[in-house]
Amino acid sequence: MLLLYRSSGGVEKLEEILAPTTDEARISARLKVESTSRLIDIIHQSKAKIAEIFEGYPVEVHVTGTSVLYANMVVTLVRGQVASLLLAFFVICISMMFVTRSIKLGLIAMLPNVLPVLINLGLMGWVGISLNVATNDDSVR
Repeated sequence: MLLLYRSSGGVEKLEEILAPTTDEARISARLKVESTSRLIDIIHQSKAKIAEIFEGYPVEVHVTGTSVLYANMVVTLVRGQVASLLLAFFVICISMMFVTRSIKLGLIAMLPNVLPVLINLGLMGWVGISLNVATNDDSVR
C-alpha cells in the first residue's frame, strides 16, 4: 500500500518514514497533554483510528514512544501506591487488633491512622492540587 502511495507522487518525503526495505514505516506525532488520563484517552483513540484505517490489510501497528511509556509508568505507579497503601492499612489494622486483643478496639484504633490520610487527600482535591508522579510539577497537570 505504501509503495502505491509513493508511486502516485502523494508524498515527497515518504522515504523518511519508510525503512529501506519498505516493509516498515514510522509516523511520529508530538503531543501537548495536560493530564495522564487525557494522554491515555489519546493513545486508545489513536489505536482505534489506526485499526479502522488499516482494517482488512495485513498490517501490524504499534503505538510507542515516550508518551506511551509515561502513561504506562503512571498507571503502574498509581496501582502500586494504592496496593501498598491498602496493604499498610491492613497490616496496621491486624496489628492493632492483636495489640488490643479486640476486633472492635482494633478498628477504633485505626481512626487516628486513616483520618489524616483522608483529610489530606480531601483537602488536596478541594484546593485543586492534582496527584501525579511529582505533585509540584506543573507541566504534568
